[in-house]
Amino acid sequence: MDTVCHYRGAGEPLDLFGWAGPQKKTVELSLTHRAYRLLIEDYPLARAYTGKRNDTGFPYFFKGEVRDFRGIGRFVLGIPGEVRIDEPEEFRGYLRGRIGEFGV
Repeated sequence: MDTVCHYRGAGEPLDLFGWAGPQKKTVELSLTHRAYRLLIEDYPLARAYTGKRNDTGFPYFFKGEVRDFRGIGRFVLGIPGEVRIDEPEEFRGYLRGRIGEFGV
């Protein structure tokens, strides 16, 4: 049976982590060397939003816009202790909620 498909437009734009959402939110992270390498390996477009700083524990940073915390949250939760959340507080709250779901 043939099904007719209709194009409905491009939809909402995706962020660097592959998630759509109606609103952009700026996220600032401090990264260890390992976190930086994993970030740019898994999300090559994120390289443009990273830089180096003079901090021995977290020598790199990421500052970029996301449309949903789920994508970047998955990255951060996958490498505990390798990322420090600098901004926004709303993202910290999201991560606390996700950690609470683990029941630990």
